[in-house]
Amino acid sequence: MTDQGSVPTPIRIPPTTTLDFQSSINGREYRLLITPPPGPTPSGGWPVLWVLDGSGYHGIAVDTIRNIGYIGNEITPALVVALSYPSDDLAQMLSRRTLDYTPTPGDDQHIYYGLPGHAFGGLEGFLDTLEADVLPRVQACFKINPAWMALMGHSFSGLATLHTLFTRTRLFKSYIAHCPSIWWDSRVLLTHEAAFAESVRAGQFAPRIFISIGGAEQDPPNRPFPTITPEANAKAIATVQAARMVDNARELAERLKALPGAPGCEVHYACLPGEGHMTPPLLTMVPALAMAFRLVAGT
Repeated sequence: MTDQGSVPTPIRIPPTTTLDFQSSINGREYRLLITPPPGPTPSGGWPVLWVLDGSGYHGIAVDTIRNIGYIGNEITPALVVALSYPSDDLAQMLSRRTLDYTPTPGDDQHIYYGLPGHAFGGLEGFLDTLEADVLPRVQACFKINPAWMALMGHSFSGLATLHTLFTRTRLFKSYIAHCPSIWWDSRVLLTHEAAFAESVRAGQFAPRIFISIGGAEQDPPNRPFPTITPEANAKAIATVQAARMVDNARELAERLKALPGAPGCEVHYACLPGEGHMTPPLLTMVPALAMAFRLVAGT
């Protein structure tokens, strides 16, 4: 008699299309993980959740949409497109993201990380790649609804999400920025805020915006940062506090909420007491997706 407990059983996951390609813009290699929800394609095409830092958040995005969308019927199910890199080397992926998700070379990056050798300031080339290379590839494989798309990012990719909101508002309907690094390069992101605000006041755009932050993100860390010297660690702690993660997120959300936008424009802000930098994307995934893909008549 076979011991069923000792027999390996294949694990079934939602069908995912993997596409590796070289950017025609910056020449760098990327990987797309594309997962449709169950069920037939809607007549108007799938809504799309575009996930930055895709290797970290693809799975939870797919599971959440499946559970509260297809099974729970609480949101409209969406296609998940996660943008990542063709590597399993975490250090390499972390290095690539600092380049792709920062808009400028920056002035204090080495203090913050305590690590030499990282490159920064490649966000515009990344966004050009998204438009020129990624979107056509996805459209070639799936029928999508370009009017119902959301962009989601965390930390540096949360910064990239807000930069996209301010400078390429037309690309997406909803923008989900978890723990955005607004502090980067003396808050250079905010130099684009006035022009964006004017376009919203003029009724040119009516985006949906969700900003989350951990309430303890400005607190000194409970343990030293790994792999760096005590001196660099002290500088890193000072930089974390000077970054004003909570204050910057709250102040930006308050300004955006005060904008007299067109119908459909909305801003949500979630500050999670006691939480640090890594947990808010997980704890606010449901309300963020509920904002982006709320049920509408006929869906």
